[in-house]
Amino acid sequence: MFARILGLVTGITIGILQAQTIDLKGRVMAGGVPAADAMVILKAKKDTLKTGADGTFALTGNVSLGQGAGRSFQYRVVPGFLSLDLRAPLELQVEAVDGAGHLQGRFDRRLEAGHHGIALADAMPAFAGKTGLYFLRLRLGGETFTHPYYHSGSNPIGSDLAPAYRVAAAKQAAVVDTLLIRKSGYQDLVQEITSYTAGNLGDLTLTATAADGWVNLYNGKDLSNWIPLIHGFKVGNNVDSTFRPDVVNNMISVRYDKYPNLNFADRCGNLYYNKLLTNYRIRVTYRFVEPQAKMPVSWGKYNSGLMIFAIDPAKVTGDPEFPPLIEIQILGQGSPGGNTNPTTNLNYCFPNGITMTTHSADCGNNHTGKAANPPDQWTTIEADVSVTGVTKVYQFPDTTNPVETMSGPMYNNKPVTNGYVTLQSESQPIDFKDILLKELP
Repeated sequence: MFARILGLVTGITIGILQAQTIDLKGRVMAGGVPAADAMVILKAKKDTLKTGADGTFALTGNVSLGQGAGRSFQYRVVPGFLSLDLRAPLELQVEAVDGAGHLQGRFDRRLEAGHHGIALADAMPAFAGKTGLYFLRLRLGGETFTHPYYHSGSNPIGSDLAPAYRVAAAKQAAVVDTLLIRKSGYQDLVQEITSYTAGNLGDLTLTATAADGWVNLYNGKDLSNWIPLIHGFKVGNNVDSTFRPDVVNNMISVRYDKYPNLNFADRCGNLYYNKLLTNYRIRVTYRFVEPQAKMPVSWGKYNSGLMIFAIDPAKVTGDPEFPPLIEIQILGQGSPGGNTNPTTNLNYCFPNGITMTTHSADCGNNHTGKAANPPDQWTTIEADVSVTGVTKVYQFPDTTNPVETMSGPMYNNKPVTNGYVTLQSESQPIDFKDILLKELP
């Protein structure tokens, strides 16, 4: 039975063609008005069209799925194991997702041409899913493939392929393709499709790209492309809506009013932007708000952080209070997280293994003597991040003299060559707006 199921699910190397109806409609908006001539791309199918004058699009008809011709790769999923043959180097991303679509584990790897065999339990050792229905989501060569399996709770990840009666249910929950919308002057909008017959997707809103290359990482409506990791919980679990999209005020908020008894209880967390970065500039505007959660960490009053050089959240093991990363410490005046009077802002902390060879600031003290702003005041900071040069951190309006500098990031005795950016949750509610990124050569 498992062999027959595998043939149905993988299809790529076996060459089975599956006929399926496609019915996807929607309207693309930009700047509050319909966006004409926006490019709409269904990535796995490579179907492409443009929106009409009213911003609408419709992808309809019968399609064939699973044809392997023309691809630069072949792959095969067997219990607990992924086998790949690549004709060219490709980026591979594998995710373990539960039946509700929540991310439970992930790894990213760039593979050279040739044959590769990957044991999923070795690739995602942090995965410890409960018994139940899951699926593996593979992204390879610009396409997404989904494979349902039943996790026994004791066997290695992906070792039990889903029985036939569960496959249909898994396909309903699984991401089967990615809709990509492009228009000059706007950021790409990416939306995962769980069904080719989803019907009307509603209004899809594009975010303008600044002329100088800055991109807003918050899309104005949800936390797409962001991954939460909160101490005591699995990656992908946004515990009690800790991190929230604020559509009205166009920002991401950190709140604790849905926590049981309003108690923070050491649930220190981070929200990762889902893109591995090398050299870039990151700019964030923030303010602290009240009230602080009950049972906060002792240093948490008016304390948060913008994190750089963070490792892949799916590779964080051992459930640390703070995962491996470099913290640009954000403080409001009077925070106990500061070691000086007056409190200084934009200090430097390095929890759980990542270090810098040189740094001008320490945790709680940046050695400038300049006072931090009042906690409820909107404050803009910017980090010019370099993996091989000097990383400089500024507080507006002074964009000439850095508050702190650092260089030579190291992790596990090796130079850090890339990393993720994150926003922190540390018991004090905080708002983040204008979260802007500019990638550099």
